[in-house]
Amino acid sequence: MTETAAQRLRGERERVGKSQRALADLAKINKNTQLAYENGTSPITLDYLAKVAVFGIDADYVASGHRGVSDRRTPYGAPPVEQGDTVEVAMSDVSYGMGGAYVDDDTSQTSIERFPRSFIRQFTKGPFAQLYFATGIGDSMQPTIHHNDLVLIDRSQQALRLSDQLWAVHASSIGMIKRVRVLPGGSVLLVSDNPDVSDYPVGQDELHLIGRVVAVVKRL
Repeated sequence: MTETAAQRLRGERERVGKSQRALADLAKINKNTQLAYENGTSPITLDYLAKVAVFGIDADYVASGHRGVSDRRTPYGAPPVEQGDTVEVAMSDVSYGMGGAYVDDDTSQTSIERFPRSFIRQFTKGPFAQLYFATGIGDSMQPTIHHNDLVLIDRSQQALRLSDQLWAVHASSIGMIKRVRVLPGGSVLLVSDNPDVSDYPVGQDELHLIGRVVAVVKRL
């Protein structure tokens, strides 16, 4: 019987010797959320995996069920290798857009590709270990992002400093890419570039920033 992501998370937590409360505190979530992740009643988010990976959890194994022969499979493992003028950046097949982006799907995969340092540095000064490419799906962000365009996400950026920037977010347990607009009074509006798609407000407690979208790579 194939293990679920919830079962793998529980096993990883036990392997690193953390209680549910201890791991929840490290990830800055409440114990009930940790319990829901391990019971399979709530989808495990990318933001959560990125946080617990720092404390020894094999996030790639939790997400995909596969342990690579090296750390080259996951954006959450060891720091990327830098060789001369090239650097390693993760390529994830997680998709963001109109639909969900749940990491408890056993088909999710990551790989590592090499890019010229100067190419990546055009878009961000963030640590290479905090960067990854993902795919935009749907038409809600056209003409900025078209279906199947690649987006470069910088997970080191976690603060809303300017309104209307592009962010990969989880809102109400759904992964998406939207412009995040902070309204008077502190409420937040998720804005689509496609004028045919309605914007909608979310509470700050519902919004979880995964990282800022710093580049869009078009497919021809």
